Amino acid sequence: MILGIKRRIKNMNSTVVAILVLLLGIFNIIVSILALQTRGLVLQLLTHEIVQFLGFSQLVVGWIMTVISYGLHRKDRFAWQAALILLLVSVVLNGLQVNIFGIVFSIIIFVLVYASGQKYRLHLPFFLDIKYIALAWAIVFVILYGTVGSFFYGSEFTPPIDNYIKAFYYTVTIITTVGFGDILPASDVARLFTASLVIVGVSIFLVFTVILAQSLVSRLEYLSEKTKKKKSRTKVLSDEMKKV
Repeated sequence: MILGIKRRIKNMNSTVVAILVLLLGIFNIIVSILALQTRGLVLQLLTHEIVQFLGFSQLVVGWIMTVISYGLHRKDRFAWQAALILLLVSVVLNGLQVNIFGIVFSIIIFVLVYASGQKYRLHLPFFLDIKYIALAWAIVFVILYGTVGSFFYGSEFTPPIDNYIKAFYYTVTIITTVGFGDILPASDVARLFTASLVIVGVSIFLVFTVILAQSLVSRLEYLSEKTKKKKSRTKVLSDEMKKV
């Protein structure tokens, strides 16, 4: 019976797994937005600011999962690896919020994704590669995350952020690490939010740099190989002409 269950899990359609990951991502987004009432001994040890920070983190994870599900559907290896990390993060975040359904849902999908790992061996073409789609999605999200979050915590800054233009300006200066210092976090929750924005912004910048470098190297290798083949064909034709 156990062997039969393992066999079914390994043979599960990748599209079904992708849909489950997409649903979990949407679930995490909804839970973070609705800010469900939390309870339990664990949360009694946490401050209100940390609970809010966990909610924003869950929103980030859910957002990225909606992109990763596309890569899983296309059986992309990078998407499979990223999904495993995000699912573990989802388990932790739901656990800290004592969300039993979220914990169980995340664990079940983690098992399904991990067990079917042999299917995810493909790499998508450049224009469909999940890395580039996820990166573009992440850049858009971090701007929205920073703008909405800094406006939401606007009263926690000095001077207060009281409109979306200031919120957008603050987000851009933080994620680009410029930091003019004209707007400063004045509370722990504002500092936590700013720290998360810095981490996410710097991480995306580093990932963008690595992906761009890999793309350039791959392109140069392709052109080099193409040039070698062209020279080889030219040499063969030249030798044949000499024989004639």
